[in-house]
Amino acid sequence: MSGQRKRALAKAAKECGIFIPGELEYGVVRGIYQFFTRKESGEKHCFYVGRSADISKRIYEHISKSGCLVFKLIQKYKTEGNIITIEIEEVKYKGDNYYRDMQRLAYAEYKCIEKHQRNGDCLNQIPEGTRMSKKTWEEQTKELLNNNLNVWFRHDDSEVK
Repeated sequence: MSGQRKRALAKAAKECGIFIPGELEYGVVRGIYQFFTRKESGEKHCFYVGRSADISKRIYEHISKSGCLVFKLIQKYKTEGNIITIEIEEVKYKGDNYYRDMQRLAYAEYKCIEKHQRNGDCLNQIPEGTRMSKKTWEEQTKELLNNNLNVWFRHDDSEVK
């Protein structure tokens, strides 16, 4: 990361009152980033998961654009007295195949969102690339249930036919 961009990220983080992981100071990090709220009691909840080939650049975009969803959530949680932290999980390039490398990054994001949703966090978030509208989803699900098509779901969300 260039010195100028590092300073810009540090300034934006300071203005938002959030902690930036030290790993982001040492160059471009590709992977998953997670925004958390923490109460003084230590209670911690994830409110946003994202993926990027350059996490520091993406976080800067989130925390420096007042119209951005993440920026709005940060402001909301800060006014409620929460501390905002960011955790990252690096997803290294393997270099074997462009599509496989991109899939590994997307899969890491999907797994992370699923983990948080199972704990009741990030329930309003869907991974990028799965933008079926809620209305379409409701219509299709209703049709499946009304027509009693041979689709049931186990308690672990796996499909049974």
